[in-house]
Amino acid sequence: MGCTTTKKTEQVLEAMNWYFGARECRSITFVDDTAGDQEDLYLDLNAIDENYEEKQFYVWLDAGTGTDPMIAGKTGIQVVYTSGDSASAISALAQIAISALPEFEGTATAGVLEVENKFLGEITLEDYSNAGTISSVVNQAGFGGLLGAIAQGGGTVNTSQELEDIKSDSTGEIILDQIIKGSSVNIDLTLLEMNTERWESLIGEGYGAKEGSSVGYGTSKLYKSSFDFAGMLSGHPVRLPLSDRSADVTLWKTAPNMNSISYSGSEVQSAEFSFVGLKDATKPTTIDLFARGDHSLL
Repeated sequence: MGCTTTKKTEQVLEAMNWYFGARECRSITFVDDTAGDQEDLYLDLNAIDENYEEKQFYVWLDAGTGTDPMIAGKTGIQVVYTSGDSASAISALAQIAISALPEFEGTATAGVLEVENKFLGEITLEDYSNAGTISSVVNQAGFGGLLGAIAQGGGTVNTSQELEDIKSDSTGEIILDQIIKGSSVNIDLTLLEMNTERWESLIGEGYGAKEGSSVGYGTSKLYKSSFDFAGMLSGHPVRLPLSDRSADVTLWKTAPNMNSISYSGSEVQSAEFSFVGLKDATKPTTIDLFARGDHSLL
């Protein structure tokens, strides 16, 4: 007789914390080294870690005789290169050093290094005052964070497949096949903490707009693309540590649409939002609308 028991079901109560925003992404342009003139240059690189807290780094160039600037409160990323290296070679070496960290993903092309943070959120402005002629352009500013308390009942992931039935005259109404014409995913959430910050970030920066101290809806965004203000929505199970993202659910690109908000003297205020998944061309076509799993790997 054994003394162990076997779990009979895989059902769970899956409460989630929800995060909305964007990952910071910037392009860093390096220059050719001439007789070691790029050595000891350094620049900021700030990240959001898996706990959705900011971590600050600096990248410094070393041609073999460099000196680490040892900036207080920041972690150094050493890029060792050879005097006389081209911008392409230096950017490729920087890409290797930076991508080795769990907070960043980098791609180097012809002297330009694109670095994207792996987690969404706003970062401190990066300092290039000690970077010489190395320059940077922000492609996507990081913003957002935890959406706060969600109404009982949680979030709902809704999926839909648009199918074309294939029939023939000889078989009548029997469906011979179905051709996929489209697919859609949206997540519905009811937020319980609609403070000024969320009015500004979810509505003012979304389908609505800001005017002075006011936030509302108008005609200023007519005919504009939702990609102009889209972000990423990710849900993480409360039962798992933040380091375990195996059951996270993510819409890569989406914009928050507030369907309604309640005003009552007897009930807690709630705002109903719908997040519709948009195709993200930077992700594999197999999961470019929605994914369950570790979003930091893509």
